[in-house]
Amino acid sequence: MRRVVLLLLVAAALYWAVREHATVTGVIDRITRPLFGSKAAVQESEHNRIVDDAAPAVIDDQDVRVGMLKEGQTAAEVRQLIGSPASVDPFVEEGKRRVRWTYPKLRRELVLEDNRVVSVAIQ
Repeated sequence: MRRVVLLLLVAAALYWAVREHATVTGVIDRITRPLFGSKAAVQESEHNRIVDDAAPAVIDDQDVRVGMLKEGQTAAEVRQLIGSPASVDPFVEEGKRRVRWTYPKLRRELVLEDNRVVSVAIQ
């Protein structure tokens, strides 16, 4: 008797699958559609998409700006390119008065002499 019931259940499942053109992904979609169709899930998904799309653009932009740093640029050009430094430390080296600008977020240290960049170092 068990075999007959099991056989009937399998036959019914096969009949349903053929009649509905059921696929594994279709069945999963039917089960999860009520959950993912809710307003909260859509808002969270949209928020995550916006954050994911925006984050790389900011990082890429910073990398491009940092990559544009070079010796000989003026202090004004550097400020326009990457902003004001986190710290400014004047010092004397080889009898020349210089200034060290530090950008911890960008991991860069610039040395300026006579208002021009003389070296760019990665921290």
